[in-house]
Amino acid sequence: MSSFILRTSCLFIALLLAACQDDNAPELPEELDCILNLELTDIDFRNFGMGFSSWPYGPEPEQVQETYEFIGANGDLYAEQLDENIPWRSWINGEELPEAFLENLYFRRSNAPADLPLLLSVSLLNLEKTELMSDYDGQVPDYTSLADEQLADAYFTHLDFLIRFFEPVAVVIGTEANEFLAKRPEKWQGYTQLMDNVRARLRETFPSLPLAESVTLHRWAAPEVADPVTYQETVTDYLQEGDFAAICFHPFLRNWRSTTQFQLVFDFLHERTDLPIAIVETSHLGDDLIFESAGVTIESDECQQQRYLETLLINAQRQRYALVLWWAHRDYDALLEIFPPEFREIGGVWKDTGLLTEEGRPRMALEMWQYILERN
Repeated sequence: MSSFILRTSCLFIALLLAACQDDNAPELPEELDCILNLELTDIDFRNFGMGFSSWPYGPEPEQVQETYEFIGANGDLYAEQLDENIPWRSWINGEELPEAFLENLYFRRSNAPADLPLLLSVSLLNLEKTELMSDYDGQVPDYTSLADEQLADAYFTHLDFLIRFFEPVAVVIGTEANEFLAKRPEKWQGYTQLMDNVRARLRETFPSLPLAESVTLHRWAAPEVADPVTYQETVTDYLQEGDFAAICFHPFLRNWRSTTQFQLVFDFLHERTDLPIAIVETSHLGDDLIFESAGVTIESDECQQQRYLETLLINAQRQRYALVLWWAHRDYDALLEIFPPEFREIGGVWKDTGLLTEEGRPRMALEMWQYILERN
C-alpha cells in the first residue's frame, strides 16, 4: 500500500499540469463511436504477446487469487513488478535477508499462473525516481557516486538472486530511467555507469536472457525539461543499450484522449528505435478521473479506453511488438478502501483503468482484448 501511495504522489503534479495545460488537444466528438476498427478484425494471427501485471483489485486473499486466475486465463504471459525496498545491507554486508523481502517473493511465486511466461521488472530507484530505492529500514546506502563498485556489486547480486528465484523469460533491470534523467540530471552519468556495469555482468551470467531498462513514453515524447531536444536524444540513445525497448505508457497522464494523439505518440516511438518493442506497462481510463480537491477532471469513458487499446493493438500487430502488458485488469476500488483517507484521492489515479469495472463487469475493451488474444 505504501509503495502505491508514493508512486501516485510523484505523478500527481504532472497529471494536474497535463489536465490544465493541454490546450492543443484535438476536439472530441460529443457522441463517441465504439465500433471495432476493421483493421483489427482482419488480424488472423497475432504476432505479439499479451498479458497483465499482478496488481490486485482488492486486499483479501481471494481477491488476490482471483487476480492471478484472471491473468492466467486472459493472457499468454504476465508481469511481476518489484518496486518495493531493496535489501542493500544484506547484499553489501552478507547479512540475513529480511523476512518481509522473502515473504513477498514466495507469495508471488506461489500464486503464479501455471506455465505462464513471466516478465520481471525490478526498480533500482525510489518511486519518485530521484534516488536509490531504500532498504527495509528506510535508509539508502552511503555512496560517493552511483558508479561506486559497492553499489554495482550489490545490485547485480540483487538481480542475480531474483532471476534465479523467478526464472523469467525477460527482465527489466531498471524502471523509468528517463524519469531519473529529467529529475536528477547531475547524477545521470553515475547512473549509466552503474547500469552498464550491472548489465554487462548479467549478460555474461545469463547470456540468453533479454535485458532492458524501461522508459515512460509520455515523458519521452513530451518532456518537461529545459532542453527537450537534448533530453529526447539522450533517452533515444540510452534505450539502444537494451535488448528490447521497454515502454511504459499511460496517455491520460498527459491528457491525451484521441486516436490522433495516441497514434502520433506511437509514431514518435517507431521513428526512434529499431529494437523489438515491449509495452511493459500501460493503461487508459475507462471513466472520468476526478480530483475534487483541485477542481480537476480528466474526461474518459469506455469508448475512449477502447480507442486507446485498439490503437495500441493495431500498432503492436503492424510493428511486431514483442508484447503488450496492461497494468490493472480490474478497477481496484476495494483495494483503495484500505488506504488512509488522506491518500485515497491521490491513490485513485489508476483506479478506473481496469478492463473490468469494480463490480467485475467487463468493459468494451475487454471484448476487444479477448478477441485479439484468441488470434494465436
